[in-house]
Amino acid sequence: MEFFDLNKLFNWSRLADPVPRGDWQFIWWAIGISVGLIILAIVRAFWPGDLILKHKTEAWLWTLGICSLILTFFRWQAIPYFSSRILWLALTLWALIWLLLIIYYRQVKLKQNKLKLKAEQRRKKYL
Repeated sequence: MEFFDLNKLFNWSRLADPVPRGDWQFIWWAIGISVGLIILAIVRAFWPGDLILKHKTEAWLWTLGICSLILTFFRWQAIPYFSSRILWLALTLWALIWLLLIIYYRQVKLKQNKLKLKAEQRRKKYL
């Protein structure tokens, strides 16, 4: 059995199939990862740090965990169109883009805000 086949990933009829057939072998992995993301969101709520970054990462974890649990339920119940594989692909792409925006905020915007705050403190010091 081949674990991962790229031809299946780029096959449009397979991705857009309204009710995917076959036994879904990874249901427990999906549930475990979803619950893990929700637990990470709860842990992140108590973790100290920049408030804006904290809210961004916490919202990302909550949204990703709950959406993946909902998609897992739809797939388990074989609900037409809501259990299609393209929704999983869309969720993955959406999560990656959101993660890149959080990393951009962390690496660029947060440093700019700290530099502005230091400059403002230095200016007020001599006024």
